[in-house]
Amino acid sequence: MKKELFSVIAFMMAIVTFKAEAAEPVKADLGADIVSTYVWRGTKMDGLAIQPSLGLEWEGLSFGAWGSTGFTGDFRELDFTL
Repeated sequence: MKKELFSVIAFMMAIVTFKAEAAEPVKADLGADIVSTYVWRGTKMDGLAIQPSLGLEWEGLSFGAWGSTGFTGDFRELDFTL
């Protein structure tokens, strides 16, 4: 799953370089957090984890991706918004 998560992020970063022929360019927001414990709805799911995020906006349309993957456990999450 880590490979797929980073492949999706690399693909989305490639999209950031795209500019439409219209006057409005693609706006991007890229980030990542490292957390000591990943808690989902009050339940500890994993220990140390990295949580990358990406947001793209173009002509009123926005796309977002957020993920979490642990360094020690098997819990992974990948969420998309449009």
